[in-house]
Amino acid sequence: DFFIANAQGQTNTEVWCQTLQVQPYTTYNFSYWYRDVNSNNNPHPLAWLQVSWNGLLQQDTAIAEGGWQQYTAQWTSGNETALELCIVNQQWQTGGNDFGLDDI
Repeated sequence: DFFIANAQGQTNTEVWCQTLQVQPYTTYNFSYWYRDVNSNNNPHPLAWLQVSWNGLLQQDTAIAEGGWQQYTAQWTSGNETALELCIVNQQWQTGGNDFGLDDI
């Protein structure tokens, strides 16, 4: 089982979010798997996924193209005691902007 998104054509769309309690001044590892789930070989828009830590988008963009790929990143909490972690889709086109997420 995995999460499948039929993404809308709008940037900055939060696809998945969770708020976690964290320890101050600690480094955390984060990863998830992603893939394109459009079932045809025709050119189509691909999901452009970014991670957001407490509302701040990270520079890395994962493009859901083909089979399963893994995204990994580290976050250091500083003096924070909570983290709102989100996966955000930046693809504005429809007609194939469909993807899967797993093992978040």
